[in-house]
Amino acid sequence: MANEGSHLGGNMLTKVGKLKTAEENGPIILENAEGKNYEVNSVIAFVWGKLDGATTDDKISEELSTIAQIENKEAQNVVTEAIKALQDVELVEAQA
Repeated sequence: MANEGSHLGGNMLTKVGKLKTAEENGPIILENAEGKNYEVNSVIAFVWGKLDGATTDDKISEELSTIAQIENKEAQNVVTEAIKALQDVELVEAQA
């Protein structure tokens, strides 16, 4: 059976806000639509950058698994947690 992206409830997700700073070896700061800034790690920034409303969370997990050289199941857990964290601070929204 083909594994469709879960999209956390069946919705496609899109990043909200903007990348404020990402200097080499410096903090990665994302700013939400309300102007609140959040320092994130490189994994959360990677996931946020992939949330374009068309890419499934499963596809993001596959890419992360390859890049980080971790099992796909572990990558899925990391992506799910990253998306939840981004939702908590309004840096991602469900597509209509």
